[in-house]
Amino acid sequence: MSATTTRYDNSGLDPAQVHENFWIETVRGKIGNGAVKIARDLVEFWKADILLINPLTAYHDGDISKNEDNIRFLYGELAALQDETKIGLVAIHHKGKPPRNGGKKKDDVYHEIQYKMLGGSALTNFFRAIITVVPLGSSHVYAFTIAKRFEASGWQFKSEHFKWHEDRAKRLWVPAPAVEAEAASKADCTKTLADLLKLIPMVGTIPREQLKNDAANAGFRCREYDGLLAEALNETTPDDQRIYKWMIYNPEGRALVRYGRYEQAAGETAAAVRDAKRAEKRKRAD
Repeated sequence: MSATTTRYDNSGLDPAQVHENFWIETVRGKIGNGAVKIARDLVEFWKADILLINPLTAYHDGDISKNEDNIRFLYGELAALQDETKIGLVAIHHKGKPPRNGGKKKDDVYHEIQYKMLGGSALTNFFRAIITVVPLGSSHVYAFTIAKRFEASGWQFKSEHFKWHEDRAKRLWVPAPAVEAEAASKADCTKTLADLLKLIPMVGTIPREQLKNDAANAGFRCREYDGLLAEALNETTPDDQRIYKWMIYNPEGRALVRYGRYEQAAGETAAAVRDAKRAEKRKRAD
């Protein structure tokens, strides 16, 4: 209790009251209706007011990208639980890529933010309020944005900036100074696959270390460079945006990694060259 009490004291809350009114239940091996039945029993036993599901995907038993599965789980099962128990529901969920414009105005920023959750639009429609938490660039500042029901939030602005307290033992979000938030916003990811592709020679290849150094000089931040490179190397990426990893034979040890705009010929890979040299060596020995 002592360690827990310390964390609560740092938040300004009454530790005894928090201990009495908040608890965590670990539910394993149950998803969908089975998980909801357990939640119903727990809610009724504890006479709870709020149910927090973290993460939502741990108990969703369908394809969260399909609205029909979301409608069944959210409206058919979770909503039924709410109606029966009169409980409030909070769900923690990961964000994903926003959809294409879909006929909405290009400057309708908060409409786009609402749909940044990973999954079908039924998720956005089901929850009465949505708040997103997004890191700014590679900084320690996060943007908390109320993407739905801002008018009921009591916030002055739709987006506020927070960071972890310098003393991590306190486990607190604290407001980020305006100067830090502004610097972090300017440092947010702005590079694209096209920017990365410009660093790859039209003919030949570039060593891995040189590409990373060139990217840093071009203003790429580590996280966005790693993310864009992974996307460019993915075989599902369109051909005109692809980057190919070449493995070059190195007689002194591990293969050398280079990157090019075209796929490496099968007979030129490090493994193929190594095997050819071994075969030639055996032939000479015979």
